[in-house]
Amino acid sequence: MPKKRFVIVASLLLSAMVGLNVGHCSDDGVMSYGNSVAKLNTALARKLAEANQPNAVGAMGRNRRQYIHVRFQLGLHHLADYGLIAQRVDVLEQFLTAAEYAMAYQLPTGNFRLDVPKSMAGRGSPSIADRASGTSFFIASLGLGLLALETNDWFQKAEDCVDLRRRAAQIRSRLRSTRQYLEKSEPVLMAADKHAPNRLLFNAIAIYTLNALLSDGASVQVADRYLALALGQVNQEAGYFIEGGGYDSSYNAVAAALALRLVLTAYPSAELQPIAASAIEWQRSRIDERGEVSTVGNARVRPGQGGESFMGREKDVDVKHVVDAFMTASLVFEDPELIEVAQRIVTHYERR
Repeated sequence: MPKKRFVIVASLLLSAMVGLNVGHCSDDGVMSYGNSVAKLNTALARKLAEANQPNAVGAMGRNRRQYIHVRFQLGLHHLADYGLIAQRVDVLEQFLTAAEYAMAYQLPTGNFRLDVPKSMAGRGSPSIADRASGTSFFIASLGLGLLALETNDWFQKAEDCVDLRRRAAQIRSRLRSTRQYLEKSEPVLMAADKHAPNRLLFNAIAIYTLNALLSDGASVQVADRYLALALGQVNQEAGYFIEGGGYDSSYNAVAAALALRLVLTAYPSAELQPIAASAIEWQRSRIDERGEVSTVGNARVRPGQGGESFMGREKDVDVKHVVDAFMTASLVFEDPELIEVAQRIVTHYERR
């Protein structure tokens, strides 16, 4: 789809969405976040859920071998997505088990325990900003998942979900201290993340979803500040989110996926949807016919070319966020061609 068409469609939809709350349905019939999520592409949502599968106790990612930090529970909202789409109680059970696993490490301050692996000893201690950022990553994913459950008609009414609703409410009841922790961490996160739009968007989602879940009239100004700073870092000509002073086909996809999730929540921002549209159009230009994401010229993620590393490993393309970005964009912009792009990406990277 041409970039101009994206922006036009975004502008048309925006007038219907800006300023709405995240309840089940607004007065003008716009769907809630949870009901919108249930309309995501089934096959792609299933792939993302499978890629974020927890083990029997709920541990995900690097926590599977031993608990490190809740940061590695990032992605659990994909389980909520697919569980609602397919109305699969067992998948929603996995989401809640993964959430409960993480919440077991919550500290009285609202922060979460950090256990540095012995293999990482001597490489320096994570900073205050690192810990706050890891918590923000996790809460952004947890918040999206819980918000999807709370604003989905089927989940709220189904008799099979009675116990799941109780468990979700119990998790939600423990989030006030974590919101306070993240709000107090704003100065350090702003300083650390000010040049990383994707991180700023994680922070915005974390605070925004916590406020929506807790429903206590808390100010949205903290989320607004993160979002404004993120949306101010876009290449106006090409449309990508600026990372590391240039473009990056991995981190732009992360930022686009997060921005589009905020669109689905009806976040009240006039800039959000058109900017997300431009970022997706640029991202599409980085996908070849085979479905491979080009990293040529990337500012941060350049496998085999001296790109960034994390915990001793060279960073590779965040394929899950790339797929999520196109899947969500297809729903927001009503463009089935973007599903074909996402499916091509899945096929390519499954063969590697």
